[in-house]
Amino acid sequence: MYTGDFLRNLLQKPIPLAPLDLGGEVSGAVARLDLLHPVVSGNKLFKLWYYLDRYHREGYESVVTFGGAYSNHLVATAFACSEMGIPCMGVVRGEEPRRWGQTLEDCRALGMQLAFVSREEYRALARTEAGAAARGALVIPEGGAGALGIRGAGLILKAIAEQHTFSHILMAVGTGTTLQGIDRALLPGQRAVGVPVIAVPPEEQAAFAERLGGVGLVHGYSLGGYGKHTPGLLDFMRSFYEQQGVPTDFVYTGKAAFALMDLAHNGYFPRGSRVLFLHTGGLQGNRSLSPGVLGF
Repeated sequence: MYTGDFLRNLLQKPIPLAPLDLGGEVSGAVARLDLLHPVVSGNKLFKLWYYLDRYHREGYESVVTFGGAYSNHLVATAFACSEMGIPCMGVVRGEEPRRWGQTLEDCRALGMQLAFVSREEYRALARTEAGAAARGALVIPEGGAGALGIRGAGLILKAIAEQHTFSHILMAVGTGTTLQGIDRALLPGQRAVGVPVIAVPPEEQAAFAERLGGVGLVHGYSLGGYGKHTPGLLDFMRSFYEQQGVPTDFVYTGKAAFALMDLAHNGYFPRGSRVLFLHTGGLQGNRSLSPGVLGF
């Protein structure tokens, strides 16, 4: 398997664990994937692993991937491709903004070619690999989704030496790729708990869970909707950092941490449970907030 020394060295690093105070008779810890690398942080590098391996094994000439204007996945892909000398293009959902945000600027600085398309075109392009494959490009779905991304996400638990000591593994859910990968890598008796950061209407929750393979989900923690936040969420993130020493972002990990503390407080986890919170990175998402709002 070849994915370059860059990713190989990162994936060989043990994931740091830190204790979490959940109160009561439930203990917890946080897996700090955000500390593995300042750019390809959290779960991103794991989801890219098998895609970039396929790139080399099958002789592709470039990489094409998808994301929004604030996509952590686009930045991670651009950085990994830059490190490994792979030409890459990012297809960005929506019209080109008059002023580029830091995410797009980072992608451009890393050598990623960017193409802005309408939301209708985006949906059509994201459904097919045919056009890109015909031009020698490997298509990586948005967020590193797909079978290879799921397989890569399963590597996360293998990098946690104390995996066997946890009863529950909790994480934020966007595309669901990481949750599916973790669910498949669980040991007997362990349970994955996913916190959707997208508001899923009650009548659609069963179908949403089925699409992810029936894994466990807890709804009601979108806190303003995807990519949005409430004053209460920001207050919680500040408090969580002060009490636990762990910074979070308002798109993913802040909402998952909020859910974790709320669930623990309200008896969701049985007595004696040991819960692992996967910090999946993405702290750069906080750059859209005004300086000093969070205090970390």
